[in-house]
Amino acid sequence: MIVGKNMIRVIATHNGPFHADDAVAVAALRVLNPEAKVIRTRNPELLATADIRVDVGGVYDPANNTLDHHFKDSPEGPLGVRLSSAGMVWLHFGEQIVQALGVSADNAKAVTDEVYKSLIAAVDAGDNGQSEPYAAPGVENFTLAHAVGTFSPSWDEDQSPASFDAAFEAAVKMVDQVLRGQVRMAYGSIKARNIVLEACAGDPEVVVFDKFVPWADTLIDATRQTKFVVFPSPGDTWMVQCVPPATGSFDKRLPLPADWAGARDAALEEITGVPGAVFCHPGAFICGARTKDGALALAELALGKETK
Repeated sequence: MIVGKNMIRVIATHNGPFHADDAVAVAALRVLNPEAKVIRTRNPELLATADIRVDVGGVYDPANNTLDHHFKDSPEGPLGVRLSSAGMVWLHFGEQIVQALGVSADNAKAVTDEVYKSLIAAVDAGDNGQSEPYAAPGVENFTLAHAVGTFSPSWDEDQSPASFDAAFEAAVKMVDQVLRGQVRMAYGSIKARNIVLEACAGDPEVVVFDKFVPWADTLIDATRQTKFVVFPSPGDTWMVQCVPPATGSFDKRLPLPADWAGARDAALEEITGVPGAVFCHPGAFICGARTKDGALALAELALGKETK
């Protein structure tokens, strides 16, 4: 059985030049034990002293705590991408890692899966030669692997084992911050999705959020009747935004009344009869008021007023 998180005291990986997958694997395991020692070696006797071996050892053998992919027909992950050491660590420890970073147990699997899709799978693909390296002809993508590579000693710099070890440690610290950020963003997205689903239960024509949350993708898929979303924005303004018919569309299920378009302050108050109305975008997709009640009044008026 794979080593328990509380038993990860020594992590082994290979020495010399390094890549994103071994940096991610070590950074991820260190979340579980920040004090874990890292040894970089290919010496079998030294490797045997570690609690877990990543990107070295020549086998994928979780029962013996060895997670390597440098052999023919190494396993694939859930998206059909061959696993590197990063994906292998994430497969076995991902849910424990995200919980160690503050994700609740009931959201751990969803966050783990999202981070795999947003970060880990790309590292696996790049290390196994399964990713397309060009954004456009002659334009190379700058990936996490490239960022890790910038920590490596250049050919005309110190190439000693100590230099590579120090560079690897610096790369792991950078990857740690990237990983933590990806977990934080994924958790935020999933919490937002849950809030939006609760708010739009029953498919109301107007959905109200007392705090802004990213709503578009979830709400568009979950509702058919919702026309407007009301939410506060920085600057003490409450917004009324039209719901588009599809993600990425600039169309609206129901536009704001055409005679509101471009009106501001007193002019909009006069047109709508709503005190505190402050603006309506010329595109008639969003408007605002100084208070929540004012925004709700604008939304109700837009629902009941035939647009021109």
